[in-house]
Amino acid sequence: MRFGSRALLSATVVTALALTGAACGSDKGGGGGGDALSVDRIRDLAAKTKDGADTCPVDWDLVAAAKAAGVEGRVGPQAGKDAVKGELPQPDVPSPDDMLESVDGALLECAYEINGEKASVFASGAGKGRATNMLLPLIAATDELGMSKLSAYAEEAGKAGEGSVLLTPNNTAATVRLPENGGDVVLTFVTGSTRADAKSSLTPDQVSRIAEELAGQVGG
Repeated sequence: MRFGSRALLSATVVTALALTGAACGSDKGGGGGGDALSVDRIRDLAAKTKDGADTCPVDWDLVAAAKAAGVEGRVGPQAGKDAVKGELPQPDVPSPDDMLESVDGALLECAYEINGEKASVFASGAGKGRATNMLLPLIAATDELGMSKLSAYAEEAGKAGEGSVLLTPNNTAATVRLPENGGDVVLTFVTGSTRADAKSSLTPDQVSRIAEELAGQVGG
């Protein structure tokens, strides 16, 4: 799993958020369909998987998404108990850098492999502020972004409308904001665990298309 327990924001990420005001709230969207992800549902799923699990509780069809993106070869979930992991705030372990607590958020990660390469699908939900903020440390690491580019990305992500796909500057991840009345929900598809690891057979268009297809499966 790439999102270590109680992962803290680096000084670069904290500065980027301060410069963009990315910790502020954003416009709320409408409701989704029966399979839609909500902040409450992500919290519930994260609580059930906080100690790890071997089956993703969200029925994402990555095989179909990859096929729609023109990806050929073997696609499937990673094996083992750590293939799925939920993250929730821990008020009993206070930290000024805890983004999950600051946005009243929750995270769910499901890990996969595409032709032997690592990939993950994240569902992030924020009761206040922006759900994308919780993944900025990961995006900064996998995309190898400095403060300037990370600040620009955080600002653009905060303005993204529902259903719009936003590719990271170095093409290692794509995010899609999902409909949600009571908060902010974002789906993120991430390739590799480092930028070098993410130099895979997937093109930027394929990364974007996979994220778009996965979002559509949960009402995005």
